Amino acid sequence: MGFCTSADGVGIALARSGEGPPLVRVANWFTHLHLDRQSAVWRHWFDVLSNGRTLILYDPRGSGLSDRKVDKFSLGRWIDDLDAVVESAGLTRTPI
Repeated sequence: MGFCTSADGVGIALARSGEGPPLVRVANWFTHLHLDRQSAVWRHWFDVLSNGRTLILYDPRGSGLSDRKVDKFSLGRWIDDLDAVVESAGLTRTPI
């Protein structure tokens, strides 16, 4: 697990699992990298999606392990967060 910084300075928590071509799971609202991995609802999906791939997950701004005290929420900011995760992973193109 690690952190990257979005364009406006917000810290975004991210994690990787598996090996192979990258696949980025776009964050939805109210995720938590540690708790979702243990969840009976999500655990199966993470195992399947990281089979033969490097699955990259992240918590969105204001949620999970990412910075919680955030003033601005918008589609544009969430796209900036995704860009920061992709750049931090060293990717130029990836399926999401």
